Amino acid sequence: MSEMRELPPWLGAVAADGVLADLSFSACTDGHFRLGFVEGAPEPDEEPSAPDEGQYGIVYVLDAVSGETVVGFGVGEHDSPEEALLIFADTLQEIFLDIPGVLTSVNPECPGHVHAAVASIEDDGLWWVCPESEAKIERLGGYHYR
Repeated sequence: MSEMRELPPWLGAVAADGVLADLSFSACTDGHFRLGFVEGAPEPDEEPSAPDEGQYGIVYVLDAVSGETVVGFGVGEHDSPEEALLIFADTLQEIFLDIPGVLTSVNPECPGHVHAAVASIEDDGLWWVCPESEAKIERLGGYHYR
């Protein structure tokens, strides 16, 4: 495996950190995870959760204390920066919901509903939206818990 490094600029490292913060509003996740990136396809014995053909690399979610990999998923070269960030947000949201005890509620919250907001590419950028009404709630990476 290639050397693990910070997220590349084309993925929008600052935006990706913001998405991680949007999804991790609980004592269980605050500062518990960090992100890493390995350029190129995975080694034959590695299986990221969502491999893509011809991928640029694998985004890894790591335990901030032990450094062990929680999960990895592919981000493909065919993805625009917006699509890559959308894949990133969708995948992390699903992953966090599947890890027992990580999220104590649906995140990010969809005001007035019991479901979580979902990531969406809109004409004016990336947003968390209501999956039912498609109403914009907050920009990705800028969610403010109420």
